Amino acid sequence: MELSQLEETKIVIKSLLKCHQHEVTVGKLSQDFYKSEGYQIPFAKLGYSSLETFLRSLGNLVEVCGKGYSATLKLIQNENLALNSVSLASNASNRELTADIFTEIQDEKPTVNLRRKSEDDVDLPPKCMKDFKVNSPVFNFPSQKIEFSTKLECYAIPDNVSINAIEAVVITEIHNPHKFWFHFCKENNKIDELMQNMQEFYNSLLPKRWLIPDTFLLAGQVCAASVNNIWYRAEVIDRINKNIIKVYCVDYGLILTVPAYCLKFLISIFAALPKQGIRGCLSQIQPKGQYWDIGAKEYFISKTISKLIFAQISKINKQDRVYHLALCDTSTNKPFQINKALVTKGFAEFELNTEFLTT
Repeated sequence: MELSQLEETKIVIKSLLKCHQHEVTVGKLSQDFYKSEGYQIPFAKLGYSSLETFLRSLGNLVEVCGKGYSATLKLIQNENLALNSVSLASNASNRELTADIFTEIQDEKPTVNLRRKSEDDVDLPPKCMKDFKVNSPVFNFPSQKIEFSTKLECYAIPDNVSINAIEAVVITEIHNPHKFWFHFCKENNKIDELMQNMQEFYNSLLPKRWLIPDTFLLAGQVCAASVNNIWYRAEVIDRINKNIIKVYCVDYGLILTVPAYCLKFLISIFAALPKQGIRGCLSQIQPKGQYWDIGAKEYFISKTISKLIFAQISKINKQDRVYHLALCDTSTNKPFQINKALVTKGFAEFELNTEFLTT
């Protein structure tokens, strides 16, 4: 009896997870599936709006921890266990909290499967990139690369954002409680679609195709950076040595060092979306000393990692593009206020004349 496409896809995913000792990132799974089968995971054909949505539907096969391409997939050992693997957003929306703590999170737009790889075009761009022409292979420069002087547009804070509004967010990087990066969940379809398309495009190139020449690897150069086999939009910050480059992943707030051979020219079609990493700052609290200590950072990370969090907007600094937020974890039996918990645990103190938000 012929297997359905869904069952066939599940078998391949299970096999790949076992090869990675039962745990792998969404980005790495997508890459390995493509290498194994010659086409991307067919989530759109199976009726799902994004790869992550499809993987979360496989509740009896895998557990998804986190959001986006850096989320971790774990193979469930006993598939017969009745596990509730509904996403954090669905769980949170069923809880009873104070008025209007939950907001409607918009459905993700479907992501188009860009291409199916064949033996004849292993080194060509996907079909959707047919309008892009490559200059002489001697120079290895794509004609639609981002020029050195070009900068990615910064995230624009909407004019209609309301103070005290409550939004679902995902924290992507933390330096300290006053300096972190996040995404609004209702806008996640934009970055998810971009990431999916970048993986398909750059994984279709030969390893040396469109590498950035040594003389171009200067501070400010926009590029595509491969980090743990996942392609990100990035900017060069500094050169550590001849072969190691420090980059800033503009959509996630990550600052990383990568080998020079992991940097390729960014194509203009991937530069249209403004930077998606949004700066955040916990409102109404301050460090007990002059600076935040490592304990405050680690505690903050432990309460937000791989979780969907609800944020109440206290203030917006439009000049510096920083949101001041009061965060609440709703995945527990009782809503957990993260700002207040940092004070309770002795890592912070309330700012003077602060009346902490209670919603």
